[in-house]
Amino acid sequence: IALSKEIGDYSRSCDGELTMAAILIQKGDTAQARTITEDALKVAWENNYPFHLAWGYRIKGKLKEQAGDLNGAVSYYRKSLEINEELGDQKETADTKNHLANALFLLGNTDEAITLAES
Repeated sequence: IALSKEIGDYSRSCDGELTMAAILIQKGDTAQARTITEDALKVAWENNYPFHLAWGYRIKGKLKEQAGDLNGAVSYYRKSLEINEELGDQKETADTKNHLANALFLLGNTDEAITLAES
């Protein structure tokens, strides 16, 4: 990550940071994951990297979900979904729909969750 930043390859630094954030979430280090995700989102926003924005928003959704803020999670998952659909990225759209459907189900919005899961 540091080398990517040093040579100005910010797309790769975003990749590395978001991958690291996902790993940290798996390890339970959500505080560090949150910090890294915010850094990556800032770079993605400044450099117009929509794929990384969508990925970062999905990670933020996961962090919100794990913290018990399901409405916050849904909000970030929806942002991620919108970008992925605009990009035409079928895999990331499907992944994000899965996360969104799960959060909606946990909120009791089963009809919308089922509709998303079936789409």
